[in-house]
Amino acid sequence: MKLLASDYDGTLRMKDKVDKTTIDAIKQFQAKGNIFGIATGRCIDLVKCELDGQEIPYDFIIGNNGGTIIDKAGNILENNLIEPKLAKKILQILGSFKPDQLGISDGLTYGTNYPLLETLMPSLRFYAYQKPDVFKMIEKGQITSIFVYFKQFAKKQKAMEAIKNLIEDLACSTNDEMIAVCNKGITKKHGVAMIAEHFGCDDVYVIGDDFNDIEMITYYHGFTVESANKEIKKIASRQFKNVEEAIEYLMG
Repeated sequence: MKLLASDYDGTLRMKDKVDKTTIDAIKQFQAKGNIFGIATGRCIDLVKCELDGQEIPYDFIIGNNGGTIIDKAGNILENNLIEPKLAKKILQILGSFKPDQLGISDGLTYGTNYPLLETLMPSLRFYAYQKPDVFKMIEKGQITSIFVYFKQFAKKQKAMEAIKNLIEDLACSTNDEMIAVCNKGITKKHGVAMIAEHFGCDDVYVIGDDFNDIEMITYYHGFTVESANKEIKKIASRQFKNVEEAIEYLMG
């Protein structure tokens, strides 16, 4: 039995929707008794609406860069919450920089008072996603991840500098103008390790394309795609056109 964890945006989804031939390849991979799932920076519901809408089969979803893990039945296997007072302080500081997007996740849902940017998630226009009340989420103190996006890279750098003393006990990943904050030790690598243990599988493969995939790809000698960031290509063991081609290699 093989286990493949794929990043979603830029790896599995390269256009508005995932190619049907790739979806068929996933089904064939699973039909052979293998395990397939997603490892994404998005919260669970924000990616699940797309997977279900496109009828993409999955055995697990690792969301929030490893902060939340569910199985295909929707059971929560793990959800790591940031200490509430610390989370509120980080939100206050990041908000003072007037970002183009600032939101939080309780693990499953994504809450924000900002419009959902199609530049970040263009495929959302095809799927219904109901944003929860972000203030109620903050009041409950159930915050797994904090996400902030700046169109200007310089503003992101200043925001990072402002919170650097607060995030010593947290994990912070960045992709271009995006900052994602979660608990210390929480990465996609952590999520993949947890799900591999859950399934009792030690034949593990991963594929991704951006900076938040680095630790996962490095540890598992993982794959990347041709359109990936050049730094990711340097560390990947193999490079494929898409996930379909990677699955063909694993089944060959």
